[in-house]
Amino acid sequence: MAPSLSNSARRILVELAWLLGSWAFSWLLLSKLLGYDYFWKPELDIQMHNTYFVFQPLLFTALLFLPIATVVTGVRALIGAFRHFGPNAVLTSLTVIWSLTLLLAVAGWLFR
Repeated sequence: MAPSLSNSARRILVELAWLLGSWAFSWLLLSKLLGYDYFWKPELDIQMHNTYFVFQPLLFTALLFLPIATVVTGVRALIGAFRHFGPNAVLTSLTVIWSLTLLLAVAGWLFR
């Protein structure tokens, strides 16, 4: 008989599974849009009108992962009426990441 996981360990695994699922969805969406070998390229070149963007594939996936994970976790927290610690902790972490990203973007714009 295999030992069972504690309740807190099970909740952590569930949150990690949801985040991994969000990452997989982001990767599959970008793979479908940009070709299935985009993740193995050293850089991703995107030309839009007269602007040329160069991204690392991991960064590009992370830029799509953040909004997807925030929406998925926010919906899960709303469904649970914010009673469960797991979705609340992940949502708080994602909010901190969004806040730091916004702060860095504003600082970069102000001090250019």
